[in-house]
Amino acid sequence: MPLTQRPLARTLLNIGLFEIGWFVCVLGGTAWALPYTAAVVVWHLGWFAPRREAWPLVLALLLGLLHDNVLGFFGVLDYDGAFAPVWLACLWVLMATTFGHSLAWFYQRPAVAAVFGSLGGALAYMGGIVLSDVAWGMDPGYGFAVLAVIWLAVLPLHRLLSLGGYRLWRL
Repeated sequence: MPLTQRPLARTLLNIGLFEIGWFVCVLGGTAWALPYTAAVVVWHLGWFAPRREAWPLVLALLLGLLHDNVLGFFGVLDYDGAFAPVWLACLWVLMATTFGHSLAWFYQRPAVAAVFGSLGGALAYMGGIVLSDVAWGMDPGYGFAVLAVIWLAVLPLHRLLSLGGYRLWRL
């Protein structure tokens, strides 16, 4: 059996591409994030069922654009420009590639997803702020708390909208 057909290998590759992508986006900015994300999405949609996988990726992009720009508007995060950088949107798309695969074990359980999302989402933003040109727009403790509260709902909301949207997407 080829390596890419083994479940563990597929899971490790899926989470590995996301983790590498996190660093590519945060450290490389938009110039590196766009081609990397495009390559991962093309591979992802080719490897998995494109119709089933496309909607969660589009939804993550839309939620990410809304989320990050609202955080900037309300001063939780501070960006160099008027809008959130494109590489942040790329991170949302890359994250969505894991939901039906390497992170499915918690994504399919809304309460667990809320807890992991709250901690993981806020910590990911904190790490990204340290390594990128994004800055806190408020006291970091308050900013972290705001992100943690918002991320209690982000993953369960994505799953709810993703399941409902996929039903519409199939029509």
